[in-house]
Amino acid sequence: MRTSPQLTSPMKQLLDKLTSRGSASLDDTELLTLLLGEGGEQAAARRLAERLLEYYDGALARLGRDPLPRLRMVEGMGQRRAARIAAAAELGRRILQAQAAETTTLVTSDDVIRLFRPELEQLDHEECWAVYLSSSNRIIERQRISQGGVQGTVVDHRLIVKRALELLATQLILVHNHPSGSAEASEPDRMLTARIAQAAALFDIRLLDHIIIAREGDFSFLREGLISSPAPAVSRSGRPDCSETPPHEIPAPLCGTTPRIIYFNRRKRSTVGYSSSYWS
Repeated sequence: MRTSPQLTSPMKQLLDKLTSRGSASLDDTELLTLLLGEGGEQAAARRLAERLLEYYDGALARLGRDPLPRLRMVEGMGQRRAARIAAAAELGRRILQAQAAETTTLVTSDDVIRLFRPELEQLDHEECWAVYLSSSNRIIERQRISQGGVQGTVVDHRLIVKRALELLATQLILVHNHPSGSAEASEPDRMLTARIAQAAALFDIRLLDHIIIAREGDFSFLREGLISSPAPAVSRSGRPDCSETPPHEIPAPLCGTTPRIIYFNRRKRSTVGYSSSYWS
C-alpha cells in the first residue's frame, strides 16, 4: 500500500510533533517553518527559516524586534511572510505584558524587571515609571511619570512624591528604560535617584530601588549598592538593631532611618542570577 506524499510531508510531520509533544519540543527552525509554510511550499519554508536564522545569527530577540522592511530584506521573504513573523513577535510581547500585569506583589528586583521589560525594552524613546507599594509590597499603582526622547526624559520628583501621598503608599520603585541599549546608570540617573529618595524620606516614604531596563541587560541601584536601606534585625532587647542587618534586603519598618544614597568606585562584576530582595 502506497502512502500519500501529502501525509508524509515535512509539514505534516511537524504538525504531528506539535500535536503529540507540544510546541516546546520544536526547535527554532521548526517553529519558523510552521509560521512561514504556505500550501505545498514546505521545503521552501524550511530553507527560508534556516536562512532567516542565519541572517540574524540565531538571535530571536533581534528578529522579533525588527520592523517589516528589515524582515523583507531576507531573500525569499515576501510581505505576507514578514507580516506573520511580525505578528507572532507582537503577540508574544502582548502575552508577556498580560502575564506581568497579573503581578500583585513585588518581592525581588527580578519581579520588577519581569513586570516592565516587555513594555519598555523595545521603545525607541525613554519613559520613566513609578510603582507605588504598600508596606507589604503590594502594588497599589503603576504610573508613567514622563516620556521623553532617545537620550533622556524630564522627571519631576515632586509629582512622584505627591502621587505617593495621594495613594497613601509607603514605598516606591522607580523604573526607566535606556533606548541606547546600555543599562549602565548615568550621572543624571544617580542624581535623580538621590533627589527622589531624599524628597520621599521627608514623608517617611522609602525608595526601594531604581531599575534601568535596556536591550543589553538591566541595572538595579539596590543590587549595585547605590541605594542602601538596611533591614532591621531584632536585638536581645527586642528592639531593631541595624548592626545585625543583612545586606540587600528591605523589609519594613527600618531602624528609624531613611534610605541613603551611597556613591563609590564600583568594580565591574557579574550580576547574572542575582536578584536583590525587597523582603527580609
